[in-house]
Amino acid sequence: MYNKCFKCVLLAGYSIGSGLRSIAQGSADQAYTAVSNQHAAAKQAAFIAKNTLAQAASQAAATAQAALAGKQVILEELEQQAAEAQRALSRELEQLKAAKMSAKLAQQTAQAAHNHISVLTAAINNAKSVAEQAEQTASEVSNQLASQATMVGQAKNRLEQVEEQLQQARVDFAATKESALKAASSAAAAQVNASKAGAHATIGLHESVNQQEQHHDEEVESYDEHLDTSGVGHTASDAGDDHARSG
Repeated sequence: MYNKCFKCVLLAGYSIGSGLRSIAQGSADQAYTAVSNQHAAAKQAAFIAKNTLAQAASQAAATAQAALAGKQVILEELEQQAAEAQRALSRELEQLKAAKMSAKLAQQTAQAAHNHISVLTAAINNAKSVAEQAEQTASEVSNQLASQATMVGQAKNRLEQVEEQLQQARVDFAATKESALKAASSAAAAQVNASKAGAHATIGLHESVNQQEQHHDEEVESYDEHLDTSGVGHTASDAGDDHARSG
């Protein structure tokens, strides 16, 4: 009677152990799912962060391109003004050359008139009139020459100012262009990094899932082997006790 009761207790304990095994397996499955979801969420967050940075770099590159276009318009306008100033200076120089020639001719005429005064006593009045007219003409031409020289100086000053602005615009344009190229290069590199991060996240997720599944299978297999070993031990112990009592 004692042996039968002891066997009943052992069988009841084995049934309770089977229930604990089911609970342990369910908990292991839940832990495995939580770890997999955690890895996937981390890799997805890294991909979103890098993709956001890539979009910000692309927007910065677009802004730099717009600034470069504005500088291009300013540069072209200043180049046109410089060309117009150069043409104006050329015209003023031509007029200055003509004025110098007229002044020289007027001086020659005045000198010739003075020479005629000394040799043409009969036409002294006419010679004086011609001399006075020539001197007046020479004075007017001299005034015109001075005025023309002033205009040439103003044209030179204007050309120097425009050339200085043009030089500054070229330096500014070169710096803006370099910044735009760097921004575009950084945007392209960021986009490539974002793409690589996405691909790496996908590959890493698959590898993590495979490793977790393999580890889970090994744990389940080890747990089953442990339970099987425990069950065989109890059977052998029961048989020994029965044999001892019957003896």
